[in-house]
Amino acid sequence: MLLGLKRQLDYASYKPGKDCNNDGDIQTGIMADKNDQSSTHKQRSKDDRPVPNGATISAEANLRQEKKKEIDTAFKEVKDKLSDISYVRVAYWRHKKYLRGQASRYITSGMLPSQYKRLTEGAGMGSLSQLQLDRFTGVYAPVVHDLKEESMEEAVHLEIGMYENIEDGITIMSDGCHGSHKNANDCDVIVLGYKSHQVLQSCHVTKNDDPSPQRHETFGTKKIYETFDENSIWIGTHVHDANTAINVFIRDERAPTINQNDTWHASHNMKKQISNIAHGSKKSHGQTWHRQLEDKPESIRQF
Repeated sequence: MLLGLKRQLDYASYKPGKDCNNDGDIQTGIMADKNDQSSTHKQRSKDDRPVPNGATISAEANLRQEKKKEIDTAFKEVKDKLSDISYVRVAYWRHKKYLRGQASRYITSGMLPSQYKRLTEGAGMGSLSQLQLDRFTGVYAPVVHDLKEESMEEAVHLEIGMYENIEDGITIMSDGCHGSHKNANDCDVIVLGYKSHQVLQSCHVTKNDDPSPQRHETFGTKKIYETFDENSIWIGTHVHDANTAINVFIRDERAPTINQNDTWHASHNMKKQISNIAHGSKKSHGQTWHRQLEDKPESIRQF
């Protein structure tokens, strides 16, 4: 792109004019007379065309040389900056203002430290050390915690205000988000209001709370129920993702709260069960299965 730009500038600087030949030199004498008869100069006669003197030729030549030097200098500066762009980025991120911005984006993005390292190294820009990240996290964490508590408190009031008979309790939906697929070190248990669809409570569980990742969601759910009890909030119906341990906990310890599984998990095995009566051998047709039910398993699963 820069090479094309330079060529355009060179062409504009040395574009032959009415009194110049193809080399950009001013013409006099016979060659000027011949070119005067071309289509470019056919509307002008030899008598009307001014003949430049020696001083004019020298001044215009010097002007072209100066313009050429300016273009070459500008082109070299741009080329040097592009060749040293990686250093420019590193120096740019060393400024405190941009370090704070990068730390804020990293903390709020939720990306893992390994992902952050690959991103900064792949982009060729400066990165924050672990000491700097820990320092920025120590500043951000209390502020984020206070804002989270304030937001959840407002969401609880909004959810309660949507029920005509609050004595029956509110309906909540919960799920656990583990830090990794296998042997997760931590888990976030989130509770949403059924009507407002806003976060009412959240609980962060680590292996320090329970060494078994399989029990993290149940541990967090119990902690959330304790918080609701402290604030005198009754849970009428609890919908979750068919977690067996939570089913047992609600049935044995939280009665008369209604325990429900969400529609996706409730219908997860329905397709397989209906397939037993939608497919079969020719001999058992009309007895244990029927071909009119062949399209039902997939449609029920999608519903």
